[in-house]
Amino acid sequence: MVTVGTVLIAHTGSYVHSKLRIWRQELDQAALKGDEQLLDLGCGHGAVLIEAARRLPTGHVVGVDLWGRLVNSPQGPSCPLSQR
Repeated sequence: MVTVGTVLIAHTGSYVHSKLRIWRQELDQAALKGDEQLLDLGCGHGAVLIEAARRLPTGHVVGVDLWGRLVNSPQGPSCPLSQR
């Protein structure tokens, strides 16, 4: 028996994967040099921001979101990429 929660989780995972794949394509087309500064407004969990940060080894990225649930989490404000 498949529960609604299981189906919802499966669809959410598929959506997030598809969304990240599209953003990876966009980042590929941006032809980043690696030293840019990037501001992501409405970054949510920061999945796209982290993907961009990996492409900017000498650059700087900042993500801003009003989603308060991450404020007190280990992935909260000013968390270095190496800790995510």
